[in-house]
Amino acid sequence: MMKYLVAACLLIAHLPSLAQEQKKTRTCRIIFPERPNGAPSEAYIFDGEMSHKVLLPSLNFSQVIELPLGKITIGMTSEAVNDPEAFPEGAPTVTIPASQNDLYFFIFSDPKNKVLPIRIQPVNIDNEILKIGETMWFNFSERDLAAKLGKAKMAIKAKKRAISKPPLTKSGYYLAQFVYKEDGGSQYLPIMKKSWWFDEYSKNIGFIIDTGARMPKIYTFRDRRWAKPKTDL
Repeated sequence: MMKYLVAACLLIAHLPSLAQEQKKTRTCRIIFPERPNGAPSEAYIFDGEMSHKVLLPSLNFSQVIELPLGKITIGMTSEAVNDPEAFPEGAPTVTIPASQNDLYFFIFSDPKNKVLPIRIQPVNIDNEILKIGETMWFNFSERDLAAKLGKAKMAIKAKKRAISKPPLTKSGYYLAQFVYKEDGGSQYLPIMKKSWWFDEYSKNIGFIIDTGARMPKIYTFRDRRWAKPKTDL
């Protein structure tokens, strides 16, 4: 009986380390903000070992893709590649440091690339960079903006990024109010006021993009990739 108790205790003692090993994964999601007409809507992401067929959506994230750990170079092609020697020269690639495990890949048009006319921008969203409930904003417009998002405030310069804190303490609707500065102006002017839903279990990404209209387009996406609802023990 005693040896069974000892074995059980040893197993319990190793559970935390086993759980940590199981958590060692690297995942990414892809988005093609404002994908132009004629641009690819799907492609293959090559992780150095194998290819994964992925959508290149403009209005949502792609599926979650698991990638190898460690420092790797990923590339994108129009056809599947399962041999590093067969990866086409000149195809878009990007190197991922070993320390980054939660990622977005933004896709942008690059007509100069004759293999696949896109460019890849990796974005690190590990927990020390972006916490659950926060929003990482990308201002691709030419305007400086500021916002009141529920109880949080945020200011972001043109062509810069910023992170806003959770607008609420729990999931629910909140008021999102955006203002902007005219070129050379000193005062902020109203641009948008909307009621948005906050999900306390998600990380979020926000875009501010010029579309040729008088005002930029502003929108967000929720990512529940690793978030699990809290439970009372």
